[in-house]
Amino acid sequence: MAAPTQYLARYAEPEAQVVAPRIGPQARFLTIPARDERADDLRSVWSEARVEGLCVCIVINGSAGDPEPVVRQNAQTLAELSAGAAPIAPGIFLGACDGVTRLVVDRATGERRLPRRQGVGLARRIGLDIGCALARAGKLATPWLATSDADARLPAGYFAAADRVCGAVALAYPFAHAPSDDPASSRAHAIYELFLRYYVLALRHAGSPYAFHTIGSTLAVDLDAYEAVRGMPKRQAAEDFYLLNKLKKLGSVVTPEVAPIRLRARASGRVPFGTGRATAAIVASGGYPVYHPAIFDALGAWLDALADEGAHVEARVASACARLDPPASGWLREAIQSLDLTGLARTLANAPPGQAPRRAAEWFDAFQTRKLVHALRDLGFGEVPWWEALRAPFCGLDLSPATSTAELFAACARLAELEREPRPTWPAGVGRRPRAPL
Repeated sequence: MAAPTQYLARYAEPEAQVVAPRIGPQARFLTIPARDERADDLRSVWSEARVEGLCVCIVINGSAGDPEPVVRQNAQTLAELSAGAAPIAPGIFLGACDGVTRLVVDRATGERRLPRRQGVGLARRIGLDIGCALARAGKLATPWLATSDADARLPAGYFAAADRVCGAVALAYPFAHAPSDDPASSRAHAIYELFLRYYVLALRHAGSPYAFHTIGSTLAVDLDAYEAVRGMPKRQAAEDFYLLNKLKKLGSVVTPEVAPIRLRARASGRVPFGTGRATAAIVASGGYPVYHPAIFDALGAWLDALADEGAHVEARVASACARLDPPASGWLREAIQSLDLTGLARTLANAPPGQAPRRAAEWFDAFQTRKLVHALRDLGFGEVPWWEALRAPFCGLDLSPATSTAELFAACARLAELEREPRPTWPAGVGRRPRAPL
């Protein structure tokens, strides 16, 4: 491995410099942020994927103003996981259990609590930065740094699957939500998973290079690429989305060939949006409206126009809108104009010969894509019930509000199979021309 880098010297969290000299050689590295989590649940994350030489870094985190039950649970978990471990720095404990090196970082008590609005992003960053320091010190046998969550159960072969991937900057592992003893939460998780898969398949239908899942519990990152984008964003939520958005511009995001990570069904308020919040909302309302499928035809028209070589911005807008009939064409024009087209014009003007489509795709990234999708929704396309959306040709499911929970989980598995297809296989005329990845 290379010597310590500029990233470690200038951008990494201080725990990285403290911990690395105190840990011996390790084969694999996994970090898990933990807020209001039980110790037994955390230990179960890697129980099936345990390999020789595994180092697990658990960052127990909290912020000022946390409810008292959260504070108590964090304290109990910290006490259980650090029992018998050696303190190697203030708030950092190193121990071993069942052949696993366990590093516990206290960012939940006193002055060690995380700043508000940095939450899980900073907790993941602390763990991944420690992994960076270990790797740069020559103490890891792999460039892959894995991160997960307490609701995940990693499969056997999880770490070996990364070794079979070449040339990628990040891994988005396959996943599946597992039914729980709570019927309402199980059903809500199945519906939310259907939405997640619907969105990825809709992006594929549109031809987006950002058609992959962004779930922190299923993520592993390449060491060099992680440092190149200056680490995990310090965000209270969507840190995984923004990290992968930056990483994709450096290379491929790949789904390894391995059994899926099992995610437990549970409602949660740990972050302001995402799976936990969505599950709670579905349990409360019984429904879940999602983006209208026609939005992704409009998105595809814009991506087709962006892939053109040589056209200026106005011509690209006109080309995209000409591919749709009114009123959709007007909604698309207004949605595109809500973006920072000045930035696109500058990007195209500075693109080397033959590189305009690639540079345009870099500019129109996952964040800009989400903005356009939201604008199209709000300007006229609207939303539809989840079961209606899944009848779109790129999903092809015939479900209803009365579909049983078991059938919903089976539908999730069917969409997961579609995601694994090398290219869309929808009926002729529905799919869009394939585009080269970034």
